[in-house]
Amino acid sequence: MLNHVVLFQFKTGADPSAVKKLVDGLKAMPNTIKEIVSLSCGEDINGGIRGGYQLGLYVQLSDRDQLPTYLNHPTHQALVKDLLEPVLEDLVVVDYEV
Repeated sequence: MLNHVVLFQFKTGADPSAVKKLVDGLKAMPNTIKEIVSLSCGEDINGGIRGGYQLGLYVQLSDRDQLPTYLNHPTHQALVKDLLEPVLEDLVVVDYEV
């Protein structure tokens, strides 16, 4: 299994409705990206005060060979371009095998 973990920091003043659309889009990815074994996503309960990252995403794939397929999937690409880029300040990504 491969675990793909992403922490998102949003731009100051990012529209909360745009962030909600992003979260909804992330949570819907398993509906169209069959490589996703499991996914969870949620906003930091502390409001991003520790390190400034307000949203976490955890995606589990069956193996590391599925990562490029997931990253290049049209659903993922559209979500990044249309929903993430307008609100994103910074992100941290960690991919590890279990």
